[in-house]
Amino acid sequence: MDQQPSLSYSPIRQTSHMFEPGAYSAVNRLGTFVYKGILFAAVGFAAGLVGTALSNGLIKIRKKMDPGFESPNKAPPTVLNVVTWAIPMGLSANLRHQSLNGIEFLLAKGLRRLLFKSSVFGLRLANNVLSGMNFVMLARVTGSQSAA
Repeated sequence: MDQQPSLSYSPIRQTSHMFEPGAYSAVNRLGTFVYKGILFAAVGFAAGLVGTALSNGLIKIRKKMDPGFESPNKAPPTVLNVVTWAIPMGLSANLRHQSLNGIEFLLAKGLRRLLFKSSVFGLRLANNVLSGMNFVMLARVTGSQSAA
């Protein structure tokens, strides 16, 4: 019986993260990094677009309700703000996500359950703090956020 080719066929075996154990080649692992980077950047792009639209919409509503209101900050250009969200998501967040998955895999093998769960909590907390600092730094460098 002949098998029909699937639309989801890919010559590169997709891993869930770069450091997933198994017989994956360097090309498979790099492919995962690129693929996940594109996904993360798309999410960052969408989040930046929605966030900017909501922020601008709320400011407009406030100005209608209070005609004397002047925003203390100038609204950043939409495209710049969206790109400022997409770049760190596609590069930095993706790399940190891939690395955390690898570290957590190693920790799961060597630590007792409670210590493993505690270390995952600490790692993810540190990841979120680092992510926030990274985003603010990039936003200031690109000019989408001014230093107060």
